[in-house]
Amino acid sequence: MLCSMIMIEYLLENYIIWPWDITDESNKHMLIEIWKEMFSNHFPVDLTMKECPMLIGVMRRSSEEKDSFLASSYEFKILLKGDILMQTHRKLNLETLSDILFTFKEEFDENEQYLSFNFVKKTSLCWDIILEITKYLSLNDAVTIFSIDILHLLRKYKVRLPIVEPSDRFMKTMIKNIDNEQIVSLHLKENQLRSTIELASASIFTNIISVTLINLQHVNQINEFQTCFPNLICLSLCYNNEIDFHRLCKIFNHIQNPIKRFEIHCDYILCSHRHTSHFFSKINNLNFTIEYFLLDMTHGSMTWRNNCSQYHKTCVLMTTTDFIQIMPNIRYVHLIVNNINIDKLLDINNWKGLVMRCHHLEKITLKTNKSISQDTQLTENILKIQQELSNVNDVDVSSDDDDGSDISNYDIDLIDHSPFPNDCQNEVQGIEFLCQYFMHRYNACPTFLIGSLEEACQEAFSSIIIKERRPVLVYIHHDKNLLTNRFCWNILCSEMIIDYLLENYIVWPWDITFESNRNILIKIWNKIFPSQTSIDFSLEQCPMLIGIMRESLYKKDSSSTSEYEFTVLFKNETLTSTEETFSLKSILNELSIFKEECDDNEQALVSHGYLFIYFCLIFNRNC
Repeated sequence: MLCSMIMIEYLLENYIIWPWDITDESNKHMLIEIWKEMFSNHFPVDLTMKECPMLIGVMRRSSEEKDSFLASSYEFKILLKGDILMQTHRKLNLETLSDILFTFKEEFDENEQYLSFNFVKKTSLCWDIILEITKYLSLNDAVTIFSIDILHLLRKYKVRLPIVEPSDRFMKTMIKNIDNEQIVSLHLKENQLRSTIELASASIFTNIISVTLINLQHVNQINEFQTCFPNLICLSLCYNNEIDFHRLCKIFNHIQNPIKRFEIHCDYILCSHRHTSHFFSKINNLNFTIEYFLLDMTHGSMTWRNNCSQYHKTCVLMTTTDFIQIMPNIRYVHLIVNNINIDKLLDINNWKGLVMRCHHLEKITLKTNKSISQDTQLTENILKIQQELSNVNDVDVSSDDDDGSDISNYDIDLIDHSPFPNDCQNEVQGIEFLCQYFMHRYNACPTFLIGSLEEACQEAFSSIIIKERRPVLVYIHHDKNLLTNRFCWNILCSEMIIDYLLENYIVWPWDITFESNRNILIKIWNKIFPSQTSIDFSLEQCPMLIGIMRESLYKKDSSSTSEYEFTVLFKNETLTSTEETFSLKSILNELSIFKEECDDNEQALVSHGYLFIYFCLIFNRNC
């Protein structure tokens, strides 16, 4: 394979090859000394016949990894060991070998390009600060401030940023250098939409999941979305003044993408009661894919004027609930208003009618810009609505401090079907709640262990029969992450995954939709893994799968205080080891690999235990 004509020619053009032979023991020791001198550390694996042949790639050390304690200017990566490619765990053949060499050469080229422009030296800022700054910028602004070389840093750390109102110059000159995985959202004025699409190749927008349009008037432009943004799941419309639902109904007729989230940001909703039936009759099709609807009417600070043709005090609420009903599978409704207008949204008959017609509705939240706790009459009205809605379709209602609906908060939950109770101190109650939620939402649920994470670990590794021991799989759920629904429907609740997990894993879930439950998870995690690296449990990282096994022998030392070790297998939409986007096949493969590692680890731990007992017996006999 190495001496094939194709491989010889490729290596001649792209690599400098340095060989070494360790058939003789003396040569093996000499290589170890060369390695220590070159990289200031020991050779990373055992130099044995079993580990050969071996290929190791060497490049200059990335500048963000340089510090005063690292004597070496170079870093290395093991590409091949035996007949297994280390990055993909695939078997060696000419095709897979070519792939891994090509990938490492690309990493090398990017690193060299990056080293030629030193951000730290130019700005006097450290890497952490630069990355933190970019989180508050659009992608085009980041390029403008730090130059196009910032793209390598963003790509390396998988930072995804929106493109916000880009100039034609940016679209013509810069966009071709951007990896399409770095662009997940667009924020455009109406007059920029066509030029932005035309100036970029179609492939650059394939990963766009969110589009925001400012002052959209010509609704026929929506027709192009299905082709340009095939993965779009969130559409947000922003207007600098009032909006009427007549225009929104027209927009609905042109939405072809199966979007999940629809947002409107405006000053005010104009009355449409004179022509309401006429407007809604123009809807060609109901939208069965939208699950989340947000209406933000805080752009204007003044009290709403009552321009209703029929003088309804709750005109805005009546018009809004009528509009929501054309989304029959809606699950979440979120209305944001100035506190002086909240009373115009508190008509129980409108809310009852909506809940009775939209059978999938799980949560209605009203958000105000200031606390309303001092208004006794308003508080009593809200509590009354919460109580009455609890009797409609057996909807659960949040109405006290313990479950997070304190009226002194700016968020007021009229109804709430969340995956977990807020501030869930009882793990059994929380997981039982999540099981019911999965059955209600997905009509299926993996076999979750009902108990604490510590109990899950004990259950997994307590059997005296090695083959009956199983790794723990921790599933982290966040209901507001746009990928969660797709992951649960297509992967976690598929019959194949449910059956596989039942046979091979103990599954322990947790929901972090509420910040209080995220903090509880962090405490649980730190208790079980006190000395190991922490995990970023956040909205952006979900959904997440984490594998747990008993701590392996080579990681055990006197400072270790945990019995277990963990590996993040999957987060957001990417498999950690291969950086592939998730699919049923790739998830199953990743779970299978971790299960094999756990089985091998259990066998090694047991063998070590027998060996320890044997030496103890010999020692006692000699004494």
